[in-house]
Amino acid sequence: MGIKFNPIIPVNDDGLPCPEVGAWAQQKYKLIGTYCDVFTTSMRSRWDSLVYLDLFAGSGYAKIRNSSKILLVLP
Repeated sequence: MGIKFNPIIPVNDDGLPCPEVGAWAQQKYKLIGTYCDVFTTSMRSRWDSLVYLDLFAGSGYAKIRNSSKILLVLP
């Protein structure tokens, strides 16, 4: 089997503003990322291309409140 998708991706602070979120957000990002992985895997032969449009997109990073952890927010 191939590489397993991991939606929780720690990143270094780039100094730009990003929202602070509670520790619960890690679970949320994991659930959403896993759903997207399952969906794209099951639909990969259905269309020639697949595009995500996130109408509520933010900075792309989220800082976990009361920690130094910053996560890349996918998708």
